[in-house]
Amino acid sequence: MGLTWEELAEVKFIEHAGTKQLSLAKFSGDVHADDPKYQMTGSQLDIHWEAVAGDDQLRASRIDARDAEVITDNQGTMSGATLEVDLAEDAEGRVVPTRIVGHDGVKVEDIEQALSARELDVSVVPKVDDEATVSDIGGRLRITSLTAEGEVKVHLKKQGMHIQGDRVVSADDMAWLNLFGVPVRIFDGGMALTVPELKLSALDGPRDQVRATSDGAGRFSYIQVPTLEEAGRQVDVVWKKSMVMSPARPLVARDAAGKVKRSLRTQVEVRGKAVAKVSDLKLEENTLRSETMSIWIAGMDPVAGAAGGTKDPALAAMGLGKHRTIDQLEARGDVSLISARWTDALHTELETRMQLTEAEYLDYDRVIERVLVEGASTLVIEDYRPEPDDQATKATPITGRGMTMLTSSDQLVIDGQKTQVTVKGSAHLSHWPADNKNRRLDLRADTLVADMKGIGGLEVMRGSEVESLRMDRVHASGNVVLKDFATGMTAYADQMVYDAKQKLVELMPLPNRRVMIEIEGQLMPTGNTHIIWDLKTNTFRGKGASGGL
Repeated sequence: MGLTWEELAEVKFIEHAGTKQLSLAKFSGDVHADDPKYQMTGSQLDIHWEAVAGDDQLRASRIDARDAEVITDNQGTMSGATLEVDLAEDAEGRVVPTRIVGHDGVKVEDIEQALSARELDVSVVPKVDDEATVSDIGGRLRITSLTAEGEVKVHLKKQGMHIQGDRVVSADDMAWLNLFGVPVRIFDGGMALTVPELKLSALDGPRDQVRATSDGAGRFSYIQVPTLEEAGRQVDVVWKKSMVMSPARPLVARDAAGKVKRSLRTQVEVRGKAVAKVSDLKLEENTLRSETMSIWIAGMDPVAGAAGGTKDPALAAMGLGKHRTIDQLEARGDVSLISARWTDALHTELETRMQLTEAEYLDYDRVIERVLVEGASTLVIEDYRPEPDDQATKATPITGRGMTMLTSSDQLVIDGQKTQVTVKGSAHLSHWPADNKNRRLDLRADTLVADMKGIGGLEVMRGSEVESLRMDRVHASGNVVLKDFATGMTAYADQMVYDAKQKLVELMPLPNRRVMIEIEGQLMPTGNTHIIWDLKTNTFRGKGASGGL
C-alpha cells in the first residue's frame, strides 16, 4: 500500500518479538493511501497495528479516518466525517476489512445504488469474483450485517427507486432487512409506499421471491401516466392493520393483436379497514372499502426469457416496472365500492354513479374483464345525463335515466367482455326515473341478466367516463314479479324480457301456464301464453295466441 501525507502527527512503538515495532501512526494534511483495489483520502488517517500470537510482525488492525473517502477500482465510494475500518487476515493471509463504522453523515455509492445516513455500521467479507448478491457495496465487499441510523436514504439508480427511513437493520448475510421510520417511505417513479416499518425477507434466495411485510397502518399509491388511449389517474390504498407485498404467479396473456404478453405480478395484501381510491382531476370518485384487500399489480412486457424482458427480475417481480396496472383485486368483509363522476370539481351536480354496498367478497379481474361479488349485496346505478331521442312513457320504465338498485342474496357479476350484469339468488331490481321520483318500478326474480353496452367493458370500475350506465335489455327468469307503483299494475310470470329502446316488456309463463296480471288488487284473466306490455301507452296485447285482457 502506498501512502502520502503532509505531516506525521504522532507515532507509537511497542516491544514485540524482541524488537520495537510501530503500533500507531497518525498522518494528517492531505493524506492519500493507495492499494490495487482502492484509494483512501482524508484530512487525518490513523493506522493501528497489533500483535498476533505466533507472528513476529505486527498486523494492521484498524484504520481511523477523518473527512474520509474510499474509492474502489470500480468507482464505488464511501465517505463520512469519520470512518473506522476494522481489519483482519483472510484465509489467504490478505488483510481485508471486516467492519466499517461511519459517523456524522455517511455515504456509500456506486454506479447502481447509493446509501446515506448519519450513522452506519456494517460487517463485511470479501466477495467472490463471480458472486452476485442483492447486498453488494462497491462491488468488492459483501455485507453480512448492517445498521444505519438517522435520515437513512437509499437510491437504486437504475430502477429510479428511493427509500427513506430513520433506521435500517439487517443480519444473517442480509437474508432480511428491517426498515423503521417516521415513517418508512419508498418511491419508484409514480409509486409510493408509506408504512411505520417494513421487513424485506428471503433476500438470500432467488430474487423473485423477495417478500415485504409491515404491521400497522400504511398507504400505497401510484400514478398511472396518461397515454393516448387512457387518461392519467392516481390509485391510493390505505389500511389500518398490516400489509404483505410479494411476487405473484406470472400471468401470460394475449393482447387484441394476438401478441403474447407476460405480466410479472406483485401481490399486495392489506388488512384492517382497507380503502382503495382512484382519483382524476376531482371530477370523479372511485373508492373501494373492505376489511382485507389483496391487489395484484402487473407491468406488461413482451416475453424475453425467464425474466420477462426486464433487466432486474427482482424489481420486476416486486411490481416495480414502469407500466403498472392493477391485474386483479380481491376484497373481503364489509365491502363497499363507489365510482362517481360530477360535472364540475365542486361536485355540485352528479353525472353518473355506481355504488356497491353490503358485500362480503369482491373479485375484480382486469384480464377477463369481470367483477364477481359473492353473498348478499346491493348495487346502485345512477345516470343523470340527457338521453338522446328518449321516449316518454305512461308506465314506469324498468331502467333508464335516473337511479336503479339491484340486490342479490347470492351472487352479482359484472362481465366487461359481454357488457352484462348478472344477479342470482332472490334478485331484486328497483328503478326511480329521474324525471319523476315519485314513480317506482320493482322487479323480482331468481335471476336477472342486464345488457349494458354503454359501459364499455369495466371502464366504469377504473374511473373512466362511459357512454351510458343504462340497461339496454333486461332478462328475468324464475318466479318473476313485476310491479309498477304508479299504475298499480303487478304481473306474475316465469320469464320477462325488457327492450329499453322500444320500451316494451314481454312476459312469458311456465309451460301450460298463463301470465297473471293484477291491477289495483284485482286479477285480470288472460288467454295468452305471452303478453306484451307497451310502456309508452301503458297497454297490453297478446302474442302468439288468441285472447287478451
